[in-house]
Amino acid sequence: MKKHLALFLVLVVVLGSVPAFGQTVDYAQELYGFGLIQGDPSGDLMAQKVLNRQEMMVILARLMGVEAAAGAFTLETTFTDVSRESYYAPYIAYAQGRGWTLGQPDGGFGPEEPLSARQAAAFLLRALGYVTGEDFEYDESLEFLQVPGMTRAEDFEDPLQIKRSEVFEMIYKALDMDTLNGETLGVILGIFEAPAPEEEPVTVIVTEDDQDESADEEERFVTVYGATTATTIEIHIEYQEAIDPDSVSLDTYSVGGGDYEVTFVDFGAENVIVLTVANPDGDDLEGEILSQNSPVRDLSGNAAGGLKATIAGEPLPD
Repeated sequence: MKKHLALFLVLVVVLGSVPAFGQTVDYAQELYGFGLIQGDPSGDLMAQKVLNRQEMMVILARLMGVEAAAGAFTLETTFTDVSRESYYAPYIAYAQGRGWTLGQPDGGFGPEEPLSARQAAAFLLRALGYVTGEDFEYDESLEFLQVPGMTRAEDFEDPLQIKRSEVFEMIYKALDMDTLNGETLGVILGIFEAPAPEEEPVTVIVTEDDQDESADEEERFVTVYGATTATTIEIHIEYQEAIDPDSVSLDTYSVGGGDYEVTFVDFGAENVIVLTVANPDGDDLEGEILSQNSPVRDLSGNAAGGLKATIAGEPLPD
């Protein structure tokens, strides 16, 4: 079933009243202040200039916080009409590698062709982690993006060649949109503060030892009740002594009899293990945590309101 983005205009609270549609110079100045767009050497943001496809790749890289990585990208694009000597070549290749652009049916990219409204929406959606053909259809990219006042081709002066000002407005409003992993783009970029988690703390009960006399290692069961989470939960396990890092792996711990996947194991301190447990349905987490290392003496945890981390903006390997 098609997924839709929910737009919450936190920008109204964070930045004051949002300018009315048409006051595009305000959007440009806001983005310029955030460091997300640049003008010409004189500082002109060229708001009324029509944007082309290759210029959009640079804007996307800057928007996603990977401008340096994209500009230094060494792999070549497979698009047949992009010159290796072009300033835009590494940005286009990076965008292709990230899946932001799929190119044209003839194998080209059309670097100097005007950017259309639907193309701009599709590029933004892909940069946010959405996949064409799975999460949205290209012909419905504007409707899926759901930027207020920009959901139809008729909302643009010329939907086949949109101006920089219109792209700036689209990007500005997209800052408050969720990426596919649930984090807001503006939070990822450090423009907005992440909302405080609303989940209740995890209630933890440590039971008596469950020792198998024939086993070489002691096992202690820890039961966690009523941990309401969004998509993951962090569980902190504190030992009395420092733990040998070589003795800890994803296989060291099991949660809920294996019903919950331990997706990440980290050290909070030399004697503290931090488990990240997947809970995609946001159900109450109830079950046993089994450690086959040294006995668990104390355990505390908290519910994580969303994914623990994001890969958005990380450069691809050379």
